[in-house]
Amino acid sequence: SPYRLGSAPCSIRLRICRSRYTSSPFWTVTQIRCSFIGFGMYASAPAWLGFMLLGLIRQGPFRTDLGLVLLGLTLAIGDGVGGTQRWVAIGPLQFQFSELSKILTAVALAHFLASPGRPLDSPVTVLGACALIVPSAALVLMQPDLGTSILILSAGLYVLFFAGLPWKLILPVLALGVIGIVALIVSEPTICQPGVDWPLLKAYQQHRVCTLLDPGKD
Repeated sequence: SPYRLGSAPCSIRLRICRSRYTSSPFWTVTQIRCSFIGFGMYASAPAWLGFMLLGLIRQGPFRTDLGLVLLGLTLAIGDGVGGTQRWVAIGPLQFQFSELSKILTAVALAHFLASPGRPLDSPVTVLGACALIVPSAALVLMQPDLGTSILILSAGLYVLFFAGLPWKLILPVLALGVIGIVALIVSEPTICQPGVDWPLLKAYQQHRVCTLLDPGKD
């Protein structure tokens, strides 16, 4: 439904109200008023964002192009905390287009797989699906946002699975995933030592993985 589609596509932060700690009744009234404004926007946004998405669903390959353009825009002019580039400010609003990319990538992949003459057991179809998923995940990883990039990859895999991807193609990927997780767990005492740098990951991302493997390190 439009409501469900619109509930997740993008995170919006309205920079109208600023939180301040003060005993003044003026700020108390202001915060109450802003709370009602925020609730109204939260309640209405899923509907109009959902109708926008329903329009995009009818646009074919445009969905993938739009997602890549928005992610590229984020890398060009986006800002964030600690040198990240995740938010794009448009007037009083801030958009996190990586959230929208999750939906666009999944819808574009579903449209691709539903097209006639695309058997799921064909290497060409699988490579085409990867070409739709990987660029978006790579651009999000460059922000850097490891968690969202993993979610985009996962969303693509879910679409492939529910579309009927043969088990002969699924099992090798699952096997590699299990082997990788086991190797990560076994090698944790070595790779999580101070001074050990992992390729492609920032220091804080490495710390999060090591904390997951050994919560005592947090």
